[in-house]
Amino acid sequence: MKKTILILIGIFALLGCGGGGGSDQPTIDNLEGTWRGNLNLIADLCDLKVNPLQEHHEIIIAGDKIILVSTDGRTLEGLTMTDDAFEVQISDEQAFPMIDTIMYELIADGTAQVTVEHVWSRPGGCNTKWVGVMSKD
Repeated sequence: MKKTILILIGIFALLGCGGGGGSDQPTIDNLEGTWRGNLNLIADLCDLKVNPLQEHHEIIIAGDKIILVSTDGRTLEGLTMTDDAFEVQISDEQAFPMIDTIMYELIADGTAQVTVEHVWSRPGGCNTKWVGVMSKD
């Protein structure tokens, strides 16, 4: 009983002081900067007919957040998922929103596998997706 109480006190002490103070988000080395690439259309249920998708991204790290300014000037925000992947997203926040998601994976040596996805979530909505490699300037 005494041992259980001591363990609980230790847990509450850690929780009360933030558990050590560091960020729980993984970090990605050499991420900030300008990334460019042409992404191939792999699904076009929204009938956008853009192939290839020529992308230019400015990536900024702000604390735990990743901010990506897209080719068309929109700002997408998100978090790292692992030490070599992150995802950012933007929505028009309507009842049936249009959501754009950009995911960078396998980030290493100035290149990344990138997926750009456009989803219109209305009933009978659609999905368009591009994938390819982007490189850091």
